[in-house]
Amino acid sequence: MRVLGMTTSTPPGDDGDDPGERRLFSRDVDPPPSKWRPRVILLGVVTLMLVGVWFWLHSSEDRALLAMAPAQRKALFHETQQGFRLMCLSDAGKDFIPRCRQQATFLARFPECDTSCRQEISPYYPGPLR
Repeated sequence: MRVLGMTTSTPPGDDGDDPGERRLFSRDVDPPPSKWRPRVILLGVVTLMLVGVWFWLHSSEDRALLAMAPAQRKALFHETQQGFRLMCLSDAGKDFIPRCRQQATFLARFPECDTSCRQEISPYYPGPLR
């Protein structure tokens, strides 16, 4: 066969008679693998790792409090509670709302924070108390 001055022939061993044989430019060739699948898997793994790191860092303060000696933890709790009462439960508390929220969140992490403590910090605690 002649195409624009060139001759073409079938490749050796390919006589074109076998209809079940796959050809390079045939439509029945398997499509190439998706380029998105590895990216989606990688994105999922990275997302799971970031969520895990966030949870680990978020709970590090709780782990540090529980690792303290009970006497030290009690002393820190009472000192923080006194500071909270002086700063946040007085008339000046309106001027320190962000700091009072931080203190309330910190106090809620202590096992020593009982029902009366939770009632005391509830106006400044950002969210429901357990």
